[in-house]
Amino acid sequence: MKKKRVYDICKKIPKGRVKLKKINGCWRCSKCNQQKRKEHREFLKRNICGIRTKEQQIKDWKKAREEKKIIIPKIKPIKKRAHSKQLHMYLTRDEKLILYKKFISHGFSEDVAKRRIANIVCVLEKLKIKLKEEFLENTITKEEMQKKFIEGLEKHSRII
Repeated sequence: MKKKRVYDICKKIPKGRVKLKKINGCWRCSKCNQQKRKEHREFLKRNICGIRTKEQQIKDWKKAREEKKIIIPKIKPIKKRAHSKQLHMYLTRDEKLILYKKFISHGFSEDVAKRRIANIVCVLEKLKIKLKEEFLENTITKEEMQKKFIEGLEKHSRII
């Protein structure tokens, strides 16, 4: 009598009488057949129907949360400027980024934070024009003008 091939899992079962069935031209015991059917059901669920396991869903949710995280723009290095006679009263990139982080940490959305920074820039432009006029009329000095500009910046960049 010829020896019959048995599925690999059957080798783990202790030797003795094993009931074999011929399925698709291959001899399998009942345990091997159960395992093969279980693997096929899993294949149908996951690959054909697209039903995900709880672990896969948790991984997908984790990826989605990581993608939603706010990415703060990187600070570009500031190049040194040549000495000029202009009054450099404006918000630098660093100052804008600090204000942006400050607004975000206090619970403002990205759009609101950007709009508030834009409003602060507009107000400071008006303040700068006013201070230049006073400087040209010789009512204040450069140092006083810088001090007033910084006070205006502090006044308008408050959260509350």
